Amino acid sequence: MTQDTTVCRFCLESSNTKKNPLIDPCECRGSVQFVHERCLMKWRRLNPSRNGEYCLICLTPYQLKELMMFEDVPDENKISLLFLRFPILTCFTANYILIFHVSFERKKTFFDLFESYQYGFQIFYFFLFFLEWKVRNSRLYWKHWMNLASLYILFLYLGSNLLLHHGIYVAILPINLFLGLLWQRHLHTLRLMNQA
Repeated sequence: MTQDTTVCRFCLESSNTKKNPLIDPCECRGSVQFVHERCLMKWRRLNPSRNGEYCLICLTPYQLKELMMFEDVPDENKISLLFLRFPILTCFTANYILIFHVSFERKKTFFDLFESYQYGFQIFYFFLFFLEWKVRNSRLYWKHWMNLASLYILFLYLGSNLLLHHGIYVAILPINLFLGLLWQRHLHTLRLMNQA
């Protein structure tokens, strides 16, 4: 290998194609100046909090195209995300608080308060959802998210809320199912964006 050959600092290959070009994303110079676009994406996925935004050698931010932004996919094993993955747990928690509330307030029955508690639960759920919302490239996110499956889930979620509003309380089960599916769709969209 001659000194004039440019190679990727990760895979040490010199191939330079349109699909996987050699780029210089930071201020590094010399033998570590160039890297394949895909090699850099793979490196950034290994540890997004450490490798995601800055070069560990020259400590400058990566200068990347908008489509190459890396999205953090929340760790599904995090305890705080338990309510987002399984919204039925949040719903049961709200119902236990409701039962406690009804036991102190003799004028109202369980079903008088049930609907308002369920709407409160959904507001709490979306509050948690948006606390975890860390999308950098919103335009690309909505492009991947807006498909027939997502719209179907959203339509059924709204339809189930309409049933709940008309006193069909069993509709809380599909509401919980669709909330969980919306969270799964969010994670799937983030993964799709990272593969692009």
